[in-house]
Amino acid sequence: MAEINNSFFQGKMNKDLDERLIPNGQYRDALNIEVSTSDDNDVGTVQAVKGNTLVSGDSAPTGSSIVGEITDEKNNCIYYFVSGPEITTDGFAGDNDQPSVSKDLILKYDSSTNTMTNVFTDVYSYLAVFDVDDDDVMDVNTDINFNVANKTITVPNTSAYKDNLSTNMYVNVYDKNSGVNHVWNNRIISISTNILTLENEISSLATANFQHLVLHITHKNKKRALNFNKNYYITGINIVEDFLIWTDNNSEPKKISIPRSIAGTTNANTTTKLSVVLNADGTINTAHYPLTTDKKADETHTTVIRKSPVNSPDINIKQNRSNVFDRSTEPIDMSIINNNDTVEIEMSSSGLNPFLPNDILHLSVPPTTPTKDVFDVRLKVQSLVGTNKFKAKILSGGGLSSTSAFNIFLFEEESDLFKDKFSFFATRYKYTDGEYSTFSPFSEAAFLPGNFLYDSKEAFNIGMQNKLKEIEITNIITPDIPEDVVQVDILYTESNSPEIYKVDSIRKDSNNDTYWTDNKYIITKENIYSLLEEKQLLRQWDNVPKKALAQEVVGNRIVYGNYTQNYNTPDENIKIDAYIDNRVFTGPELLPNRFMSENFDNYTQDNNNNYTHVRLFSDNNRKAGAVKCVSDNQFAKFNTDASVNILENDKTYYYSFLVTNWTGTGELQGPALMSGTSGTDGTGRFANFQKSITGNGYYSGQATLSSVRNSAAGAPWNNNLVRQFMFQVGSDPTTSVFTCHISNFSLKEVITNTKKSVKSQRNYKLGVVYADEYGRETPVLTGKTASVSVPKLNSVDNNCIKAKITSFAPNWATHFKYFVKETSSEYYNIALDRIYKADSKGDSYWLSFPSTERNKLDEETFLILKKGHGDNGVAVTDENAIYKVLDISANAPDFIKQNFNSIGLGGINANINTGLFDDVSTRPITGDRIISFDKNNWIGTEGNPDLTEIISTKDIVVKFKDNNNRVSDIFNIDSIQVVTAPSGNEHYKITFENKFEASDISWIMTSSNLSSGVVIEVLTVKIENKPEFDGRFFAKVNADAFITDNVYSNSTNSVLAQVLSNNSLFYKSDPASLNLDSNYSSFNVGAGGALNNLVNFNNYNNSRNKTNAISIHNISTVSAQWSDLTSDSFRTYDSSSGHPFAANLNHNDTLYFEARSWFDSGDNAGGGTQQAGNGKNIYKAIPHNLAFMMSHIDNPISPLNVSTVGNSGIQDNIVGVDQSSVMTDATKAGTLRHAAFSYSYGLFQRKNGTNGYSMYGSIGSYMKFLRIFKFGVATTGNDLGEQGEYGSNWFIDNMSYIGIQQDTSYNPETHGKYYHFHRAVHYAVNNSNKLEMAANDGFAFGNNLTQGKNDYIRTARGIYTAIQEDVDADIELYGTAFHEVGEHYIQISFGGMPSDIPHNLFDPNDLSALETALASSGWTSTSNSFLDVVNSIAVGKKFKFEDDPAGNQFEIKDFKIVKRYNHTPFPGNSYTYYQYYHNTAGIQNITFSDLRDSSTGTYKRFRARSTHNTTNNFELHTIGDGSGSTVPIIQDSIKDEEKRFCRGSNRRLTYIIKLDRLPDTTTFIPTNDAGGTVAGKMDGNTSRILQFIGSVTNEETQLTTTKPAIFETEPKETEGLDIYYEASDFYDIKDHGNTQDLSYYNCYSFNNGVESDRIKDVFNKASLGKGIVASTTLDEVYKEDTRGSGLIFSGIYNSTSNVNDLNQFLTAETITKDINPTYGTIQKLHTKDSNLLVLCEDKVLKILANKDAVFNADGNPQLTANTNVLGQTIPYAGEFGISKDPRSFASQSHRSYFTDKQRGVVLRLSMDGLTAISQYGMADFFRDNLPISTTLIGSYDARKNEYNLKLDTTGTDHVVSFNENIKGFSSFKSFTSMQAGISLNNEYYTFKDAELWKHHSNNTRANFYGSQYYPELTLVLNADPYKNKRFKTITYEGTQAKVDRLDVTTNGSDADFYNIEGKPGWYVDGLETDIPQTGSVNEFLEKGNKWYNYIKGDDVTASNIDTSDFNVQGLSIISSNTSS
Repeated sequence: MAEINNSFFQGKMNKDLDERLIPNGQYRDALNIEVSTSDDNDVGTVQAVKGNTLVSGDSAPTGSSIVGEITDEKNNCIYYFVSGPEITTDGFAGDNDQPSVSKDLILKYDSSTNTMTNVFTDVYSYLAVFDVDDDDVMDVNTDINFNVANKTITVPNTSAYKDNLSTNMYVNVYDKNSGVNHVWNNRIISISTNILTLENEISSLATANFQHLVLHITHKNKKRALNFNKNYYITGINIVEDFLIWTDNNSEPKKISIPRSIAGTTNANTTTKLSVVLNADGTINTAHYPLTTDKKADETHTTVIRKSPVNSPDINIKQNRSNVFDRSTEPIDMSIINNNDTVEIEMSSSGLNPFLPNDILHLSVPPTTPTKDVFDVRLKVQSLVGTNKFKAKILSGGGLSSTSAFNIFLFEEESDLFKDKFSFFATRYKYTDGEYSTFSPFSEAAFLPGNFLYDSKEAFNIGMQNKLKEIEITNIITPDIPEDVVQVDILYTESNSPEIYKVDSIRKDSNNDTYWTDNKYIITKENIYSLLEEKQLLRQWDNVPKKALAQEVVGNRIVYGNYTQNYNTPDENIKIDAYIDNRVFTGPELLPNRFMSENFDNYTQDNNNNYTHVRLFSDNNRKAGAVKCVSDNQFAKFNTDASVNILENDKTYYYSFLVTNWTGTGELQGPALMSGTSGTDGTGRFANFQKSITGNGYYSGQATLSSVRNSAAGAPWNNNLVRQFMFQVGSDPTTSVFTCHISNFSLKEVITNTKKSVKSQRNYKLGVVYADEYGRETPVLTGKTASVSVPKLNSVDNNCIKAKITSFAPNWATHFKYFVKETSSEYYNIALDRIYKADSKGDSYWLSFPSTERNKLDEETFLILKKGHGDNGVAVTDENAIYKVLDISANAPDFIKQNFNSIGLGGINANINTGLFDDVSTRPITGDRIISFDKNNWIGTEGNPDLTEIISTKDIVVKFKDNNNRVSDIFNIDSIQVVTAPSGNEHYKITFENKFEASDISWIMTSSNLSSGVVIEVLTVKIENKPEFDGRFFAKVNADAFITDNVYSNSTNSVLAQVLSNNSLFYKSDPASLNLDSNYSSFNVGAGGALNNLVNFNNYNNSRNKTNAISIHNISTVSAQWSDLTSDSFRTYDSSSGHPFAANLNHNDTLYFEARSWFDSGDNAGGGTQQAGNGKNIYKAIPHNLAFMMSHIDNPISPLNVSTVGNSGIQDNIVGVDQSSVMTDATKAGTLRHAAFSYSYGLFQRKNGTNGYSMYGSIGSYMKFLRIFKFGVATTGNDLGEQGEYGSNWFIDNMSYIGIQQDTSYNPETHGKYYHFHRAVHYAVNNSNKLEMAANDGFAFGNNLTQGKNDYIRTARGIYTAIQEDVDADIELYGTAFHEVGEHYIQISFGGMPSDIPHNLFDPNDLSALETALASSGWTSTSNSFLDVVNSIAVGKKFKFEDDPAGNQFEIKDFKIVKRYNHTPFPGNSYTYYQYYHNTAGIQNITFSDLRDSSTGTYKRFRARSTHNTTNNFELHTIGDGSGSTVPIIQDSIKDEEKRFCRGSNRRLTYIIKLDRLPDTTTFIPTNDAGGTVAGKMDGNTSRILQFIGSVTNEETQLTTTKPAIFETEPKETEGLDIYYEASDFYDIKDHGNTQDLSYYNCYSFNNGVESDRIKDVFNKASLGKGIVASTTLDEVYKEDTRGSGLIFSGIYNSTSNVNDLNQFLTAETITKDINPTYGTIQKLHTKDSNLLVLCEDKVLKILANKDAVFNADGNPQLTANTNVLGQTIPYAGEFGISKDPRSFASQSHRSYFTDKQRGVVLRLSMDGLTAISQYGMADFFRDNLPISTTLIGSYDARKNEYNLKLDTTGTDHVVSFNENIKGFSSFKSFTSMQAGISLNNEYYTFKDAELWKHHSNNTRANFYGSQYYPELTLVLNADPYKNKRFKTITYEGTQAKVDRLDVTTNGSDADFYNIEGKPGWYVDGLETDIPQTGSVNEFLEKGNKWYNYIKGDDVTASNIDTSDFNVQGLSIISSNTSS
């Protein structure tokens, strides 16, 4: 019988070919079988695969997911990453002692020992549910407790609860049933056993009523150590020696040390502790790295990127090693020691050795203290022995008969350190794994300048030579130093060098020094330091990606692909407010634990009304404070030894602290310093409290530690006593109920001898750099407002930049720091030797400099004069003192070689005009060059020679001078002749070389006569060289007043004063009495007027319930003076209504006039009823300008008595207390406040006849000013009714004014350009019992003033010494203070501008035309009197008063120009005119825009209602449209106000001049009448002469000086360089929005105008530079950037050389490589043959690693060159990629496998390139199933040499195996629930539910994960497919066939039956032909080693009967051959 035989030698599936074409040896389908790779090597046989078994010891909790895996073949290990399940509140906590936890794990399986190890456990969240019922769960108040006051939560004291807690976790407490949150994201700040202290309040827990309390404690995601996420599978994992490195494309790339992690991990339920260093046996080294129980590893310990120091080290630079004094511990027998012997001495002190090799020491026998001259033994230190011994050579004193413990004193020190260098220090961390961090910011320069001494002879500035002897570096070990830092390197660089050196390394485990614990390192030698790589200076931060998808290690470097870098920054522009202030210099931090913090809760007064004092240092009675200075629990006792107390008397200290979480009301005062013998309040005394604290913010200041206590006894401080910083509740404890948090308390000594400054005359652009937690930085971000200029005026200060960022910070930033750009080039200082006139007129000068300075100048140079010449040389701060170098000469120019010798004077014996110059026609005349004078008169003067004889042999010249020491230019003589004058006398006719100019003879001639006191001098001239010209070069510059006054005039000791100008000066002040004409006032309020006895409150009629009414006492006696007040000229109140105006006056109280006006019917004009009583009680609104006048009357208002009647009306309101109740009390409806004291129209009106009303108050105050301001007598009026005239003159200004023209640069948004003193019209009684307008009461009337500054803001001050109110007023008006307390000033003003501004320019809607006019002509005058003074005022100039008998001169030290408005404020639309209270609408404002409407021409009157209205007594009343004859008076009045505002009389220009001293009033008072001796004051017709003084210099007496004038070369701008330099340390982001004092400086200021940045100011010496660390801006917007096609790599790792640069990603180097983006994003990286395999979505590439390829002409690579880390990119042939399925990748040896879902193929990359292995019979399958798969997981079974690919599809999951031996897919597998697979040492493992299963280890075949599956095989019998065949039987060769158990119940039992027992085995589940016919073979019978049986057709029914029944020709297909 014919047989069809099929074998399985090919052993692979073919699902592509037609059944007829499938080759013999292939099969259609298979499941769980293997053919060619069977266990017993029966190649070609079909076998079921063996099952897998669970690896014991797995710690993954139920529901976990595996998220990554890797093998360590070398150590036979598998590491795999597990993400545990998220916990929920479903169910309770369990069995009463275990919370539910969420955790991530790293597990290690060791196949050699078959053990499982917990490598890392990260319990990042736990949740417990506590119940109030007794139902077998944890109970509230029993197992969990809350202390609301202390903000603590106590959890169960069990390991499960407390062991997984750590600081910086976040606590949430809520009710499970209600969902109410009681505590939300409250950070744990400390842990004590099981007590958690939280950062914020938990007060809601006090009243919470829980049914089921949920306690949820968690890390925020970014703090989780592992931060696994089951949705982000990790495909980039590498092992580098002991490091496990990975990236998950979701969080920071990670790295851990495997041994240290294992050592810190106790089990899978407790978070891994941080272990820093291991002992040799693998245990944690706790000797040097002790770990607290709560120190758990977090993300900062697992990231590839490592933190860096955020602050520079503090450096304390010392000019000498002060207090270096010690004592030997043991007696030294000097009698046995000879000179030159060596002795070893041990000192008594511990700690660092204070002496150094080569030190010279002096020793003396106690009690004598050795000094320079007093000593017994002198020795030289040779070497140090340990920390407290040294060896020394005896220089003298050997053989001394003494055995003593000697006192030791340092006598001679080493020379200066870094003498010619600017040195900077920084730190960096070294981590336990060997990584080095980036640098900290660099310190300030370790440069100690000396006193200014720039001798032109020496030609260098000694002050710029480094004077330091010792550098003490502190703040090295900061509180925020990462715990796994084992070493801190101290780094050093110089300003002019790119090199960085390591000074030393401070190790925590050092046994040789105590640098780490002392936190201090001292440098006393310029040691040879080790040089760091230059690239390290460019490593500002490590650009480790924030996340990355792909990772590989190639060439011992980490390479990331498809990574994300950078951050998004706010869309808005950066806004930085910056200004210049004087710098406060401080020493190092004195409080080492300043970062400690504490809360202060609910502090009020105690039962005895004592204030609560809060110490910042703990004791037994008070709450522990923010700072502790010692480790034990003592007070602020810095040291019990008074001799070394760190606080010293009379020193100034700078303190700062941070207040946060302020809630409540009240005031905290502090800090104050307390001294006492104990911690109790009673024994101590307090220095003044420094600050009033009322809210959050940084507080800082300076305080000097007085040598006496601030106490009544004045007892001195006792340094032995305890000192504490104290806070106390403020002055009103009844209102002080508050909570706050004080932290970051800092204390530093203020250093006064430093000179650091920000260079003046520079423009600085500020930028900010934001950094994340790990130090990644943005580029410099800046904005339009981020600029600041430093004027030359600041050259005398130590400037610092103060900056405040007002824009929002990015939400990701944790720190920020400032950068500064300043683009000027270098500059030089140059010291003048001498100065010479360069021509006879003195229009230019020759400047003489040492020749060694020549390279500093060229003919393009501009010289800036910084300091004057000689002993009187002062800083020259005017910006105009700058000079172009016109010429440079190496030799002295001929002109300055001239030597003049006087040979005679003429005109000294008689009147020069009638004697010598008797001919009027030949006197000096402008435009002529000839003079003549009487020869005999000349010769007749004793000593004068005949000029005709002299000129024949010598050159002669002429000059004029007078008795005011004025000297003319020299006039060169062209010729001299003797001629006969008209008088008949002989004259010398002198012809000059040049004509006289007007300026030449302006003071010589008065009209046609020579001025009184003028004489003529004739001099001879000789050209000669002088020794002073040797070694000098000369630069020519133009002359001006600055160089003349400050240099030329100071260049000799022979200088005479010279009057430069005479100027009239008046004096004006507000008058003692004021009488206004009746046209403008109805009142006569002179000194004898009625006000002396006006107001009395005792005569009030109590029968009328009028609260606090004013009664006019004894009115009958003064009725004549007050007739208008009692008439109907003013509207009165209806006295019968019970609503008079009211007041309650006390000293400093406020008088409010309440305008509640309603009227008797029929008479709107008023005329209210008078009330009878004791005298007349008048209820009247006092007119506004009356009150103004009353405020300026000297005579007191007395007596002032108070009577309070009734309970209604306005209550008494004390000035200084919030008055808001006055305007908000509903009982006061109608309360009115007037807006400005010059406005009165609208309500207060004076009756004019019987019809209508005329305006009152405004014109009154206007004319008041004009009357007292007059310079002359009134003659005529004008269209405004002005009588009196003002004059344009200068006057000493002591007058009030109404506003200023504000500088637009100062806060224009707040104050506006027109800063006027608007305020409510209410009045107060002042210290002199005068009724005056009170200070601001808190209401916003336009530009309100600050209370208490009234007089100092709105009144000029005449001649005065400044007090604090002057400073406060400056800040209010100008933003910065010009005045300095204790300095002297005079204010002079130009009285009135001559030009009115056309009032038609006043358009309230468009002020541009008005402002243009004001800017061009509003504040200037063309008059000589104006210009003479303006041109004469300059810093350094002097003036005197002509009639001062002592002739005292006053020097101008500084000045400020102010533009003031005199009488009329700016009537702008937005200015409030009235403010009143509306009972329902509240406070209402009436502005100018309410009274005028320019668009409609409508004007309104604000008036009292005619009918009483309890809600609102005021209304706006429209009175006309402005047309016709009914022009409203309001319109006229507003127009008048505009006119008055524009008047020239409304403006005065004021100079506030700082003087060197005040006049001596004992001999002369400048404000008195002429002569200064008559009492009284100058009036408008009296003035005196103000004289500005110059000087006359005699060049012949010039001397060189050690105090020369200093010039500075103007730098050249270097445009185009957008380089910014680091300007600060990092600030914590919580400080964002605060004002910071930037540490940046770029020069040293000697406070005399000279600023230097160069060593010794010598050409080409080292300069300070602009900074060490540079950055720049970006043109494009900085934002997060995902580089999908990018690669970035780290530094190298080499354990042999101890190099670990894996954290170093230097942006300054080429560490990136981008591939063609058309290839798609990078999905997977893999090292292949030492090259980098890059799998992109659409392409597979090879990148040569550490080499480049050299190509042949045909394009094939021939050679490789080892130059690049990542070299050429070489694509593989074939348009395939990995799509987005990196998990499909698997690799073994030289082969790699992966899928390309997009193209539906499975690929292999091998030596032959890319092969689509899916084409091996499975193309259709993969084409259909790959695109619909959600996950593709590839793994390699090394034992079977198979690539297993899992496809998660939407239908059925598949695992299919590709076998390399058969080059095809052998079978599907049933372990489809696998999560990952991996091979180790020829064994294959998979993971299911994060459990590890070993395959081929279970002899129960096809048993996977504990479930039984079966093998299946579908094969095709297609031999001779075109022949007819009849199938009867089927036979196979193989193992046992299936046997079905016989049912003995039915068939009986027979022992011979083969099927008594069933057996598993092979059977044919189905057979089908192509006809089709179907059948099966359920069992086989064994016969001759074969198994056979007849084919059984399927059951036949009537519906499926087929007569052919397997007897026809056909093709037979076994559809399923299954082993059971």
